Amino acid sequence: MALSGNAVIVGSIIFMLHLFKMCIPFFVNKVLNIIFQVSRKELNLQASLLQLQSEKDEVNVKDEFPKYARLERKINKIVAELKDARNTHRFDSFKVRWILNIAGKCLYAFGFLVLVWCYRTIPIVTLNENWLFPLARVLAFPTGQSGSIGITCWVLICNVVIDKSTTPILTRLKTSSAKNKQI
Repeated sequence: MALSGNAVIVGSIIFMLHLFKMCIPFFVNKVLNIIFQVSRKELNLQASLLQLQSEKDEVNVKDEFPKYARLERKINKIVAELKDARNTHRFDSFKVRWILNIAGKCLYAFGFLVLVWCYRTIPIVTLNENWLFPLARVLAFPTGQSGSIGITCWVLICNVVIDKSTTPILTRLKTSSAKNKQI
């Protein structure tokens, strides 16, 4: 069995591509935090809402009902404006998040396509031909060299190994981050 340097290089590249894929949500959130900050309009609406609510709390309903009703209508109007601004903000944020996620996944797929294209003629691992007897041609695809493992099979093997080895780690990270959020 000859494990070439190509096998290690390709395995490392696949691992880095998986790290990139796992970091896409982090990068998307950072970009969204930069792009979609709370606008001055929303801050002004929140400030005026708090001011009107404090004024309303000071007004006696029985003695000054017209003033109380006017304040209530102003508060309702500001709440509606604030709700519209937040809905617009949320919808725009959703669109950008969706686009960035798709772009990240396309870069991830493009990385694999480039990797397969660069190593399409080079055998990644060379084994005794008899060891792979019934599947020798399939495992050697696209190199066509019997007794070797080609890039497509090696990518599948690496993906399975990386997924199986990182799943328990990711599960522990998610549960610990969920516990930290609850505290």
